[in-house]
Amino acid sequence: IHTTPLPPSPPSFSLNDSPPSPSLSNLSLAPPLSPSSSASSSPLQLSHSFSSSVLKPSPSPALPLSLPPSLYRALTASLSFPLPPYGAQIFEDNCVPVVHRFGNANAEMEDQAIGAIILDKCAAIFGREILSEMLPLIVSLSQNATFRVRQTIAGALGVFAEVLGEKQTEQDLLPLFNTLSNDKIWRVRKECVAATLSLSRVLPVELSKPFLLVRYEQFVDDASRWVRTAAYQNIGPFIATFKGEDIDDDFLILFTEMISPKMKSKVGDPFISECCSFSFPGVFQTIGKDRWEQIKECYQNLVKDPQWKVRRSLSYSIHDIAQIAGPEITKNELLECWKTFFTDLDLVKSGVIKNLAPFVEVLPADIREEEFKLALETIENEQENWRFRKYLARQLARLSALIPTLVESFFLPCALRLSFDPVAEVRKYAVTQFGLMIPLLDDKSIQEFTTTLMSKSSPPSTFYERQIFVDVCGSMIDQVNVQFFENTFMNTFFSLASDPVPNVRLLVAAILAKKMNRHSKWSAHQKKVTELLNQLKMDKDGDVVAAAAQ
Repeated sequence: IHTTPLPPSPPSFSLNDSPPSPSLSNLSLAPPLSPSSSASSSPLQLSHSFSSSVLKPSPSPALPLSLPPSLYRALTASLSFPLPPYGAQIFEDNCVPVVHRFGNANAEMEDQAIGAIILDKCAAIFGREILSEMLPLIVSLSQNATFRVRQTIAGALGVFAEVLGEKQTEQDLLPLFNTLSNDKIWRVRKECVAATLSLSRVLPVELSKPFLLVRYEQFVDDASRWVRTAAYQNIGPFIATFKGEDIDDDFLILFTEMISPKMKSKVGDPFISECCSFSFPGVFQTIGKDRWEQIKECYQNLVKDPQWKVRRSLSYSIHDIAQIAGPEITKNELLECWKTFFTDLDLVKSGVIKNLAPFVEVLPADIREEEFKLALETIENEQENWRFRKYLARQLARLSALIPTLVESFFLPCALRLSFDPVAEVRKYAVTQFGLMIPLLDDKSIQEFTTTLMSKSSPPSTFYERQIFVDVCGSMIDQVNVQFFENTFMNTFFSLASDPVPNVRLLVAAILAKKMNRHSKWSAHQKKVTELLNQLKMDKDGDVVAAAAQ
């Protein structure tokens, strides 16, 4: 579930116990110097020297050498110097030898680093067959004396697994993962943490669950705080790779305890609660509502977290949690959390207002009016933050269907008031709600609504009110049946094509041209529509003419 706005991602800083050094994938590696190269050679000369010595054109004149475009882009993005374009497309005979040349045990350290980078960046392009042939090279690089090479291979294990598939991952990559996850350098072990997600997706659950659980328990107890932090940051997505019935309590314990004071002190990362709150909906969806009790305390602690970013993430996802949990849990557990968020900071409060309708939809119908009437009035009367009124305006029709007892007393009058809101964004959404609300009204309410709206279309109305009237008509044209519009607003709407204010005529012209002209729904009125459009095409205002000619 990804309907909540992304909180600022867990820190992208280099997680290090000492001053950071760039990761291999971001290194600006200069091309290896040829024996004839001098220290004063220009970057262009070095690039040409490297590419011409490694990627030699085919001797056959019928097959000039070229890289496939996708590989060319990947290599260019990986390395700091450009690769020259050639003519035709020869892939395996030229690119694979490049990797072997750079990655073999006798190559220079920088060459081996480049070989590891190419493998990492281009594994998906190579495909299963070519990558299988490179497994001995991958094994060799994973045992390289330079930790940066091992770090790159460890980070690429997930990609390798997705390319090679289940059988080769189990046979060839798991031993490498096992070795690298015990590497003496923490940066290598940290890269293995991220690889667990792909390994879990590729391997059968009967193998991945016991094997990766042991490894994950090792990572969360690692000597390096950066490995521990990475493990806790990834535990939510890791759990989500399993099916609900495959999740052990041990996994959930790791997830729920990550926000305990003891664990926060152990991890030493203030963002760990944010990671937990962001992953919570996905974890809950994975395990299902039957196991709510196992994670309930964790959720309640997150709701009270002192960091507003944690609470904001939960406020934006509480409707998702409710839809997974069902009516009873929502009524008994989540409703109080919703009220807590509604009285929080605006940055938190906005989440529950923006997704009000889907949350109300889960609650039992008999308590909706009682629980939300006051909150709805509070939102409408919000003066300092107009976005709250916009969020309400967008949901009025849906809320009307969910709480029909408030349609005539609150939702319809609210829609009328918000249609004349001083903020254009609020008006834009409010005017779109009437056509969807009309089927919910009785005859008396429809008559009152029609009378109120018609009063905005004729003297002593202002041109601003007539513009709103035209906007409402424009939205109803798509939503109501033809007979209703004919009996209520059509004649007045047509008459505004001769309004003395160009802005009113402009709106009428745009609606006639885009929504009514040559539309089968309004075919009975095509003659009148054509007549009005011809009139507006002769208008003295150029913008009106342009709108009518669309």
